[in-house]
Amino acid sequence: MKATGPAPPVARRRGPDPLSWMSPLQAQHWLSPIVVALVGACAGCWLAASVSVAVPVAVAVSVGAVAATFGRGGGRLRVLVVWIVLGFGLAAIAHGRVSAAAPAAATAVEIEGIVGSDLANGAQVVRVPQGRVRVVGLQAPIPLGARVSVRGTARPPPDDPVIARRLHYRRVAADVTGAQVVLLRDPPVLLAAANAVRNRLHNNATEALGDERGGVLLGLLDGDDSSLPEETVEEFRRGGLSHLLVVSGSNLGFVLGAAAFVLGRLPLSRRARLLVAALLVVFYVLVTRAEPSVMRAAAMFGTALAVAWFGELRDPVRVFAAAVLALVVCDPFLAASAGFQLSVAATAGILGLAGPLAARLARLRVPRPVAAAVAVSTAAQVAVAPVLIWQFGRISAVGLVANLVAVPLAGGLTVAGAAAAVLTWWWPAVFAVLGPPVGVLVGIGSLAARMPGADMEVPRAALPAAAIAVAFCLVVLRLRARARAGRVLVAAGAAVVLGVSAVVWGASTASPCAGMAFVDVGQGDATLLVGRDGASMLVDTGRDPARLDRGLRSLGERDLDVLVLTHGDSDHVAAVESVLQRHRPALVVEPEGITWPSGTSRDAQRSIEVSGVVVRTVSSGDVVTAGDIRLRVLHPDGATTVREANDVAVVAVAEVAGLRVLLPSDASAAVQRRVLGRVGDVDVAKVPHHGSRDQEAALAAEAHAEIAVVPVGPNSYGHPTKQALDIYRLPGASEYRTDESGTVQVCADGPQGEVDVRTSR
Repeated sequence: MKATGPAPPVARRRGPDPLSWMSPLQAQHWLSPIVVALVGACAGCWLAASVSVAVPVAVAVSVGAVAATFGRGGGRLRVLVVWIVLGFGLAAIAHGRVSAAAPAAATAVEIEGIVGSDLANGAQVVRVPQGRVRVVGLQAPIPLGARVSVRGTARPPPDDPVIARRLHYRRVAADVTGAQVVLLRDPPVLLAAANAVRNRLHNNATEALGDERGGVLLGLLDGDDSSLPEETVEEFRRGGLSHLLVVSGSNLGFVLGAAAFVLGRLPLSRRARLLVAALLVVFYVLVTRAEPSVMRAAAMFGTALAVAWFGELRDPVRVFAAAVLALVVCDPFLAASAGFQLSVAATAGILGLAGPLAARLARLRVPRPVAAAVAVSTAAQVAVAPVLIWQFGRISAVGLVANLVAVPLAGGLTVAGAAAAVLTWWWPAVFAVLGPPVGVLVGIGSLAARMPGADMEVPRAALPAAAIAVAFCLVVLRLRARARAGRVLVAAGAAVVLGVSAVVWGASTASPCAGMAFVDVGQGDATLLVGRDGASMLVDTGRDPARLDRGLRSLGERDLDVLVLTHGDSDHVAAVESVLQRHRPALVVEPEGITWPSGTSRDAQRSIEVSGVVVRTVSSGDVVTAGDIRLRVLHPDGATTVREANDVAVVAVAEVAGLRVLLPSDASAAVQRRVLGRVGDVDVAKVPHHGSRDQEAALAAEAHAEIAVVPVGPNSYGHPTKQALDIYRLPGASEYRTDESGTVQVCADGPQGEVDVRTSR
């Protein structure tokens, strides 16, 4: 008789497991040929950016690589080499075609093409048979996808290397100025519908919620941040939340998730649902203007839908790699796009790390939904950190925590906003219902931007150092059974770190010279004036307290006599509290009618109020002194009508150690025109508003500065513009940018009695 054991326990039915979709970190997934091919293709594309070859050679290389793929043997190493060569050839062809289409000199042209971008800074990109051109000087936008005739003057790319590189990677070969544009044909029906949806969204959202909250909601829905104040964009960036203002794969995932919920309740077959989802992906890509991150997400979703059409999706890693590889082959320039790199890195991090992290948290009795959320956020932040450091030299340590709170809220707002976008055709004010939760998201961004560790500067050299640190930690963990050896290694590592820190700290201190220093505080402003008698005056503080303090310490400055705040934008005043505590100024100077437009700047205002320091309000004609430093205020004046913070910004000329310096803050061109005739010749000029395009050429001509300095850092505004640089690039003058030269110090007493310029880079 057959023996029987106890009956197996009956499994209880549970709800969906929030961790079930996560892929484990398995070597066979990440070492598969398709992943190796993707790595090789990207490496080849990056190599092509630094090695110039002729197009015929690149074509031959590509053909050879394709032929080699049909050979036998070699394994993963062979796949890697072949795809490096293939990626190099494809990218070299793309680089060569753009360079060949660039005109050698100004040339009159009359061409036809398709509009391929929104109006930004008065320019739109048009795709023409020879490549792409940028039509500048437009007063009104042309619908995306419209066919136009353009007559004007084609000019070579701008001299500014940053702008020229950005245009090159957008395949823009020339700027067309003085253009006459004639609309030949309206966009195709589907693209016209996408344009109409985008315009309707923008108008209704900003009317119902205002520029800030409406702009944040539009950023979630279609990546349109054109109406957002610079302050809000900067706060989200500092808090590690800037990905919420540009459409990414998560936005598309939220929309498709909501669509799947609805489609699952309709009497449709599985393939009919997949077809509707595919059409929704296509339309969403058109609405969001095919941004790189959206293209990556759309390609991945499209590949997944194609796989699901014939069966079941079993290996998301290979689907992800195949989608990204297809995009890189079609457009090798994507490999150099920061947005594309961040999107790919975040997805790879989630696929590879989220599962193991969530499993570890679940074993620690963390609720599974919480474990999933923490694991996804952590995996994404860890994966994008090297890209952020490499591309921007900055990282937000508070981004992990901020995203845990903000991303679920952003997901809910994206789904609710998509639903409201449908209702807005009949009820335009429906977006007003989303005002409070959008306000909460704005508050999270503002709070995260003010937390310690937000927007930390990390040099590229830190990447190999981080790799060494990780290897060191692995060695320590390996030797954990040998506790004594582990402690010795930790102690030795700590001693090395402390020793290097002491050397760096000692090397970073110096004696200040008489003159001025434009402190490198990133995208912000901080100018230190030092008199021959040792008196000091700081004009603005920048945004990052640690960075400002490090810059002042490197200049040898301890205490300040006067702190001048030109206006209330946070990139000029956010570090006020740190300055008051560490450098103890005896006087704070503010312009008459100063406004505090953001939460960060209002915190600075409160810091001044509770500090008890003496505050002086100034306007046109007032003079502020500190020792032999004399700062003459030219603006604001009694005729100023306040519209925004820049309208009341202090414009001044300072005299220090025998030098005259123009300090125009963020004054607009209209304000710059109002101080004409009162500036006179100066030795040094700070280029207004970080080199924005809002400039008055007559002011630069009157100042006739021998040295022009642009305080600027990584930014999304296109600062400094070629227009601003050209205005202050006078014959015989020298130009410096803090993002390239670091802190720029202008000393009155050089070796031969002349002005001496020193830079920290």
